[in-house]
Amino acid sequence: GWRMPLSGWRAAYTGDALGWHDRARTHFNAYAASQVTEVPNTIPHPAQDSTLALARSEKKWGTPQYINVYICRNPRRNDQMHHYDMNLCYIDELLWHFNWTGDLEYARRMWPVLTRHLAWEKRNYDPDNDGLYDAYACIWASDALYYNSGAVTHSSAYNYRSNRLAAMIAEKIGEDPAPYREEADRILKALNARLWIPERGHWAEFQDFMGHKRLHTSPGVWTIYHALDSDIADPFQAYLATSYVDREIPHIPVHGDGLKDEGYATISTTNWLPYSWSINNVAFAEVMHTALAYFQAGRADAGFHLLKSSVLDGMYLGESPGNFGQISFYDAARGECYRDFGDPIGVASRVLIQGLYGILPDAMNGRLLVKPGLPSWPFASLHTPDIDFDFKHTNETATSYAIIHRLPAVRTLELQFPAQRSEVAKLTVNGKPATWTLVENSISRPVLSVVVPASSDEKVEINIEWGGE
Repeated sequence: GWRMPLSGWRAAYTGDALGWHDRARTHFNAYAASQVTEVPNTIPHPAQDSTLALARSEKKWGTPQYINVYICRNPRRNDQMHHYDMNLCYIDELLWHFNWTGDLEYARRMWPVLTRHLAWEKRNYDPDNDGLYDAYACIWASDALYYNSGAVTHSSAYNYRSNRLAAMIAEKIGEDPAPYREEADRILKALNARLWIPERGHWAEFQDFMGHKRLHTSPGVWTIYHALDSDIADPFQAYLATSYVDREIPHIPVHGDGLKDEGYATISTTNWLPYSWSINNVAFAEVMHTALAYFQAGRADAGFHLLKSSVLDGMYLGESPGNFGQISFYDAARGECYRDFGDPIGVASRVLIQGLYGILPDAMNGRLLVKPGLPSWPFASLHTPDIDFDFKHTNETATSYAIIHRLPAVRTLELQFPAQRSEVAKLTVNGKPATWTLVENSISRPVLSVVVPASSDEKVEINIEWGGE
């Protein structure tokens, strides 16, 4: 049903999450070659399409969107425009590639692609320099989503992470980090001052640009998960914001012949009415990205329950077993449609690797964080080209983790894991006593941290004997 390539949406996370970094780089190179380079801005704002009720940019070269830096729809073709801003998602995927590989030479090569993009985003979507960005057709749900130049949480969060990591990369490759650090600080300050609603415990969807400049106080799930995914939340904001999903987003029970009723439920993307395509669907990528947000908020049980509900909905009960489609059977208007959609495949890869197993590389800084979000399983294992992970909880007083990574740039491993009892009787790393610390501001239960040297292919075995209550 949907057979066109696009640079953005979330498919390209798959390569790095599953350890296929060469395939990921093929994608990034192909779309870097699709970035427009010889079309200056000759048509001023606004440049909207009158045949589409002014809801889309006019598809004409030289308008503010369709100029240098815009990334086109097909690989290695910088002359085919589309109506989406695919730049934001493409750049976020590229930055995760740097997180996985730590390849400074490649970061230096792609630096112009990144910096041109940041300037283009700023010029188009934050022309008043208040630190909050408009969002124009830049996420999957954007077909019927529009903000009329308003200040938007999800696009501002994307731009916060991009600028923050650009500052970090700049320091490492000899460029000036100051402009990017200043922009990241400006965005975060504005998000907390204007779009975070303390009495509600979540961000607004957006703030109107005109009139009374009202806050729209019923955000979609993308507002919550993009905020967490872009690291704009502190632990308590993350907990509160995911609690909004619990309270306010419709939950739809997942039932099926032969499926034991254990309270499985999927979610719609918003609580908005009336129905319109893309803004209140039951969409697998949206559900799974929300599950990832639960894991990121330290709410592993809720994350796993939502992930399993979505897998049961699509891969088990769906009409194409084992398949990640785009839309669920529980979508009342569209039903189950669009097979093999790259967007949910990319998000499912991330929620499995980075959520459930908590594999979180920071290879640009030589570091790998492993923060499993496993439910109460007695054992679990994961094996990818990047990592071997084995976990055993043999009884109430013994837990063990064994980790081998194959990330050449990583030199330090940090394992964060939840306390099982009130005391640590003994903790060893490769058989030798080791120190541990408590993670400040952990959610639901205390979380311990162990930091050890760990070069590529070195096995690290951490054993914990628990004591106390």
